[in-house]
Amino acid sequence: MEKPKRSGSKLAPVLDMSSLPVLDTSSLPVLDTSSPGLSIHLVIIALATWMRRLIAIFFWVCHLVKKAAIFLRKRLQKLIKKKALELHPDKRPNDRNAHADILRLNASYAILKDEKAKKSFDDLMRVKREKAPPPITTGFQTTEDDV
Repeated sequence: MEKPKRSGSKLAPVLDMSSLPVLDTSSLPVLDTSSPGLSIHLVIIALATWMRRLIAIFFWVCHLVKKAAIFLRKRLQKLIKKKALELHPDKRPNDRNAHADILRLNASYAILKDEKAKKSFDDLMRVKREKAPPPITTGFQTTEDDV
């Protein structure tokens, strides 16, 4: 299978669907209904051909997902470095919170970088959302008839 051609954008290979293998039905054998044994044999051959193509597409898509994950991780690192340059205490000498901001950014990056810490943080946030009190209502309810 050919590798997808790269264009100018780094994201283009991930989103380019033109290089996706096409399931061509013209190469499949034509079913002959006059002989039942032969037609079943041809169906099995046709299914095997389609399965091989589907497996190739599956592995190609898995490869794209892996490349997209790598791309997103590198993009996140770039954005965090850019934000770190903005928040650095040397760039903001008069700001009292500069040191705390850079420490908070480093801690959040450490959580994002470590898979175990990221999973435990996601679990903690899920539990926190589930235990959160329901939103406060004013007691007034409108129906479609009132509007």
